[in-house]
Amino acid sequence: MALPDLILNNFRSKAGALTMAMFVWFLIQFAISRGYRPPRETPLTDTRDHTFTDVPVLVLCTPENSQVFRVTPAKVEITVRGTPLALNQLSKDEIRALVDLADTTNVVSEVKDILVRSPHHIALTSITVKPAQVQVERTNGPQP
Repeated sequence: MALPDLILNNFRSKAGALTMAMFVWFLIQFAISRGYRPPRETPLTDTRDHTFTDVPVLVLCTPENSQVFRVTPAKVEITVRGTPLALNQLSKDEIRALVDLADTTNVVSEVKDILVRSPHHIALTSITVKPAQVQVERTNGPQP
């Protein structure tokens, strides 16, 4: 293909693309000359912490397990990190601190990790629990 054909083939599309590129370039140069700097915090990267205090620790057991357990401490502090929009949608009632004893048999006294459940529709970047573990003791109920 000859050089004139390369230039003139789809000339309107090429001219439009060149004009658009020049417009964007001039727009960026104008913004830089005026001292424009993009914001440091954008809505997607701006995160905040929120702490929920006195969240009760719930014990998960199988339905067949009729034992009664005491958890020490009975309440924990949960700190969540997320965008301001996500934190505004979250309430204390939607955060759960759990101790899973479903796969444990014959618990007399044991230290267990705390699991935290939050709603699936709310995106959180981190969750911290204080204390991270609790003491679980059987108080009464039939022996397994």
